[in-house]
Amino acid sequence: MSKYLILAFMLGQFLMLAGLAASDWHWTAVHGIFAIILVMLGLMSFFVKHNEDKALQRRLDLLLENSQKVRSHHILAKIEGDDQIARVNQRLGQIGMEIAESELKEKSVADRAIDVICSIGLDQAFLSVNAAVEKVWGYKPDEIVGKKFTDFLLPDDREGSLQAIIGAEHSVDTLSFENRIKHKNGSVIHTLWSAHWSAADKALFCVAHDISERKKMELILEESEARFREIFSRMPVGLALANPLGFIEMTNPTLEELSGYSRDELVGSNLQKVLIKRSAQEIEKNLSKLVDLPLQKKDSKTINCQLSSSEISMLGNRKFLLAMVDTSERERLEQLKQAFFAMVSHDLRTPLSSLLSMLDMLQVGKLGDLSDSGKTVVDRNSCEVRRLIDLVNELLDIEKMRSGEFELNEEHFFIDDAIESSMNAVNGLAVRKEIPILYQRAQIRLVADQALLIRVLVNLLSNAIKFSPDKAPVQIFCSQTDAGLKVSVSDKGRGVKEEHKEKIFELFQQAESQDSSLRGGTGLGLTICKMIIEQHGGKIWVDSQEGTGSTFSFTIPKRKLSFERLD
Repeated sequence: MSKYLILAFMLGQFLMLAGLAASDWHWTAVHGIFAIILVMLGLMSFFVKHNEDKALQRRLDLLLENSQKVRSHHILAKIEGDDQIARVNQRLGQIGMEIAESELKEKSVADRAIDVICSIGLDQAFLSVNAAVEKVWGYKPDEIVGKKFTDFLLPDDREGSLQAIIGAEHSVDTLSFENRIKHKNGSVIHTLWSAHWSAADKALFCVAHDISERKKMELILEESEARFREIFSRMPVGLALANPLGFIEMTNPTLEELSGYSRDELVGSNLQKVLIKRSAQEIEKNLSKLVDLPLQKKDSKTINCQLSSSEISMLGNRKFLLAMVDTSERERLEQLKQAFFAMVSHDLRTPLSSLLSMLDMLQVGKLGDLSDSGKTVVDRNSCEVRRLIDLVNELLDIEKMRSGEFELNEEHFFIDDAIESSMNAVNGLAVRKEIPILYQRAQIRLVADQALLIRVLVNLLSNAIKFSPDKAPVQIFCSQTDAGLKVSVSDKGRGVKEEHKEKIFELFQQAESQDSSLRGGTGLGLTICKMIIEQHGGKIWVDSQEGTGSTFSFTIPKRKLSFERLD
């Protein structure tokens, strides 16, 4: 009962008792009427208050219902008036619109994301997933939602992934783990998960990032490193990988055998202390250079060694790769080779020259007359001896060129003079086969070793005449190009097979195996030609089609030309 009704009733009772006490019926009636009025006013106040409370309660209940509708995105009921409750209800409506707009934006972002964004319940089933799942995993969202996320993992990854999310509802940390997803087309996707538990939604919100490309690159890197280590370990030269301070980080078995140190003794040690008396700074100054130095072995002995060093980058870090070759055996072989060529020069060429002189005297009759068969034998032996002498001379020339003892005697001359001298040298051979040599003077002046170029031209012309049919012309072309002077000798012979075009410039190589016996020659002529031309800085090659003839060409660089022509 309202406190106002109780107060009015008590006041009315007081007035009635006061009237009776006064023994005045008039006042008693007045007091009674007044008491009745007060009671009625109290009753009216009670009913008014009761109705007001009910209206307030209805408004509050409506406000509570609207607050629940905000979360479910339903339309809010309107609350009339301009009091605090109505204003709160209006604010709820605004909040509901803001929440709906925010969720639309979040959904738009999630749908446009390139990563799979999803939520997973306590039963490990997908509660939601964004549209990216179709592009990344191949499944549509409705093929994912409601199914356990482990159903999409490779069997080997399921237990580990479950272990990673166990107890997630009691953790405030962001979880991170990797696994492999089975794509709908059967391929495998390497995935990195980031997950966070939402207590309000009772779900694990996850972002699954495709790291397949990263895994592929890691695999390539691992395979590359494995190949590097395999090659490193199998190299027949001693190898060491050192950092810029000179400390060894890797060695190969060849270096361990060469030095006598084990791998454990070398790795972590400084190069300067255990192998070579060179600091890291000295090594850096001599990168890409060959350096002869002594290598210190474990038994304190030293061996002659050739060091080559280069700088490489490994995972962004500077390293020095050092290759060490034991030159002791090479030096011994070089001494043997020098002794051999000395023997060839003095102990073989001299008696061959004496033998040739004696055969020449037999041919001209200074030692008596010979029968026809005797002359044939002498002529044949004379040719063979001359071929042997040519072979010895050419071998010695090649060795001089290789050893650096061969020097060019450069001079100014016209290429026409060298070509005419060469034509005169092979004229006898050309006349016997009735082969004309055609040439139009070019009148180009150059700086070169004239005698050596004549030797090249004589060799090319001799070969052209030997392999040409009788009476088939041999032509010489000479021109000035952007590269320099180009000289070509062309014949109408059998040509050179494609597989022999490079080989014929190598030692003892001829186009056909029987050429030496049928047409003579040592198999060294083109090798010497190549070395002479390269010594001048040019190049030599052959253009040929089998059965249609060959064109041998060489160039002398532009810097060797005097750019002088005569009209």
